[in-house]
Amino acid sequence: MKESGYALLLSAIGDRNGVFGPGHNGFFRSPDGTEDWIVYHAKTNSFYTYKGRETRAQKITWSAYGTPNFGEPMPLSAVLDEPSSGRKMLLPENKL
Repeated sequence: MKESGYALLLSAIGDRNGVFGPGHNGFFRSPDGTEDWIVYHAKTNSFYTYKGRETRAQKITWSAYGTPNFGEPMPLSAVLDEPSSGRKMLLPENKL
């Protein structure tokens, strides 16, 4: 392998929307296999400390070149849809 064959992607996830990171990460597929997600830990500050470190997850997409598009890190206030399961959820009727 030659170093010239690789490009460094800087700040793939963090330093936006109050998210600083990422730390360690992993990838998983939704239960129905239609979505790819990243799970990672990041911090809410740029200081060298473990305070403010959290586990996060969000859906990713893929470029035409096969590289991941991470998008913007979601702020803490964001409410995300669950990974797609291909199942419909039936809620009980209100019996009041």
